[in-house]
This record gives sequence, structure tokens and C-alpha cells, in this order.
Amino acid sequence: MKIAVVSPGRSHLLDMSIMHIKNGHDVTFYTMVSKKRCEQFGFPADKVVSFFYICAPLMFIFRKIRLPRDGNRHLYYWIVRLVDFLSALYLKKCDILIGLSGCALLSARKAKSRYHALFFCDRGCRHILSQDDILNSIPSARQVYRKDIKIELEQYGMADYIILPSLHTKESFIQEGEKVEKLFVNPYGVNLEMFHPLPLESDGYDIIFVGNWSLQKGVDILVDACLKSGLSLLHVGAIVDFAFPEQNDRFHHIDPVNQPELVHFYSKAKILCLPSRQDGFGLVLFQAMVCGLPLVYSHYTGGPDLKELVDDHEFLFEMPEYTVDSLSDTLLKALKKAEQQPRNSIRNYLTPNAVSNISWQAYGQRYNEFLLNSYREMKNCLVSFFIYLFLEGVLRKWVIPGVSGTLLYSIKYFLLIMIAIFYLVKRNNGLIKISTPLDKAYAIYSLIVILSAVCITFFGLTVTSSAVLLLFNI
Repeated sequence: MKIAVVSPGRSHLLDMSIMHIKNGHDVTFYTMVSKKRCEQFGFPADKVVSFFYICAPLMFIFRKIRLPRDGNRHLYYWIVRLVDFLSALYLKKCDILIGLSGCALLSARKAKSRYHALFFCDRGCRHILSQDDILNSIPSARQVYRKDIKIELEQYGMADYIILPSLHTKESFIQEGEKVEKLFVNPYGVNLEMFHPLPLESDGYDIIFVGNWSLQKGVDILVDACLKSGLSLLHVGAIVDFAFPEQNDRFHHIDPVNQPELVHFYSKAKILCLPSRQDGFGLVLFQAMVCGLPLVYSHYTGGPDLKELVDDHEFLFEMPEYTVDSLSDTLLKALKKAEQQPRNSIRNYLTPNAVSNISWQAYGQRYNEFLLNSYREMKNCLVSFFIYLFLEGVLRKWVIPGVSGTLLYSIKYFLLIMIAIFYLVKRNNGLIKISTPLDKAYAIYSLIVILSAVCITFFGLTVTSSAVLLLFNI
């Protein structure tokens, strides 16, 4: 089937798109990433619609110039809006549009209204309102950008399905009133050619933390836990909204590096820790696991999902409570387990089955099965609607000698009621959040038919029962 993917940057959606192509789909990637860079990651350049040269000057300002009054975030918001506008402008016919949450709005509207495509909203974090609540509880944390909230909520309402990476993100959507049937959880994968089991270097650190050094990721309690237990820590990534304790010799910081270079740093640590307050999944969990590091994580990451994908849980440690003491105790348990791993040799605790489950290939296979089922369901619903229209036309001409017209209409409309209800419930996931004008027209028409059918049926049964009573003089 034809799939359009809209994402400002590379993100995990490029890896997903590569898997969809391998599964036989025709995928077009709309992005501001250059065609050459997409090709370097294994995606065919001729399938990329790139807005690189339009967005490059703005991205240069965003990355190189510090603008006053949070101007960089304002600028990036408008860059994303530009990517969405251009994607909608250049969008070709598709069966399904997969768009990154916060970006694909205009493009999703066009896909649904003009091409009657399904829209999959890919959300890598918790529900935007849940994320906002969590960050509001930490005044010094970098907050959710206010304009993003409206965009995200509109996307959620428009989406046929919302794609999520972990169980805790699904929980947040259910808590905000989203229907369970609309949510599809598919944990991410890891590049097995890029990441592989490694030995621990002799001068390694106790802990490695990879990613943005931010309060959202719980680095404040990580620092306190390390200080409490006298542990050393290596950080690789950008510093965002919490000061790095570089004055302490036990803490060492490395600026962001390209993904292939992370393997070198994983070999320098005994365990990985990700104590996030909210994190969609945390791809670093997969990466470190494949490299042989035991993991320490909070409930608000993809850590709990890993237990469903791998066989050996002895190297996976979840914080029982979100406190410094709980994290400190969990770190010590994980380090004790790390001490049992062989020295000066490859660290590897994953079985071949586990490695297979956490690959991008497994992610793509799960996604492909979901795509096929969703598209098949949509076709079935459309077929049922056209059968409904056909039957309505036929039944209008249906006459049986000796049977009253009213009773006959009752029988006819009983059939129509069943088909109309089936169409509405299956095509629109219920009778709410019907997004496109065509869907609204179908829904209104079907509801009118159901209402009239119920009235005629009730009237027909009343007349028929009255005739029976009169016939038998009851």
C-alpha cells in the first residue's frame, strides 16, 4: 500500500519507513532532512521529498544563534509548521499517512479529506496534557511549549490510530479519556549492526547516562543518588535545564556525538541508568542492553516493556519508588549484578530470541501486521457501507404480494439498521471524533436512516399487532 510519512527530522520514523519498504510498501518520506543524509541511513533518496534547502537557513539560526525570550523554541515551532505546510502542498495520493505528533496537521487533513487515507499519529511521549502536568510540578524544568498543546490535541482527535512506544504512554492516553481501541503500542527497535556486545574497559565508570541532561529525565535525583553512594558517572549528551556537577571528579561530561560513536562510550560503563519522570521509551535502553550493560530505569520509560521482549530479567532493575533512596539502592543492586559479569571479555546476557525481539525488523513486523489489519478493516467498513446503499435501493422496490407495506418496510429497515450501525461503529471507532467532511456526511446520512428506520419499525410493529388483535377479536 502507499504510505506517506511526515517528520521534520530523521527521528525513529526513518527507521520505521525503511522497515515498511522492506515489507513491500510504497513509502514516501516528507522531511527537512536532506536526501543524501536519508540515503546514508539506508532510505532510498528517490523516495524522499526534502525541504532541506528551504529550512536550512532557519535551522542554522536555530542551532547557532541564541535568541532572546525563548526565541529558539518559537523559531523551531514555525519551522515545524513550515514542514507540515510544505508536506501538505506536495502530498501525493496515499492509503495511510503516518505523521509525527506536533507536526503533521495540515498534511493529515489533506490525506483524509482528499485521499480518504487513514491517519496514524505517532506520539513518542505521554499524552501532551499528562506531560504538561508532570513538568508543571517542576517549575525549573523546561516546560511544554504552549502552542504545541493545541496542535497535539487536534491531531489526537483527527487520528484513526495513535501509535505509542510503551505501556506507560498508553496509560496516560487512557487517563485523558482516549479510547483503548485507538491506541497501538509498538516498542522501538535497535540497529544490531551499529550496537553489539562489548567488554568493559578497565578504567570504566560505574554509570553511564545518555541523552539530554534535564529534569524531565530525572538527572537531579541521579546526581543525589551518585553522591550518596559514592558512584562515578559518565554523561553523553546535551545539558538542558540542570547544572552538570563538573566540579566533582566523579562526574564526566561529553557533548552529543553521532549515534555510531555511542558504542565506544557504552564500553566505558558498568550499567546504564534512565530515571526519567516521563520518557516515551528511551532508545538508549535498547542500545545499552545489546552492548551488555545491566539497566536501571523508572516506571515512566520503556523499561517495563522490555520484560515482555526479553527472556532474562535478572539484568533489568526498575526503581520501586521515585525517590533518591530507592534509586540509590537500585543502582547498587545493578552494580552488584554487573560485578558478576566476566572481566576482559564480551558482556552479553541476551538470548538470540531476545535479540530478535528488540530489532528494528521485529518492530517493522509488528507494525506491518497492524497496518494490514487496519487497512483491511477500513476496506471492510467501506464495503459494508456500499452494501448498505445497494440494499436500500433494492429494498425500496421489494414487494411481496399479500404482505402489508408497513410490515415489509419494518423487515427492510431492520436489515438497514444493522448495516448502518456496523458502518458507523467500525469506520469511525464509535460515534464521536468523526474527522473528515466525507465521514460526517456518511455519519449524518446513516443516523437519519437509523432514526427513520426505528420510527417506521416501531410504527409497523404497532400497526401489525393492532391488526392481529382485531383479527382475533381480542
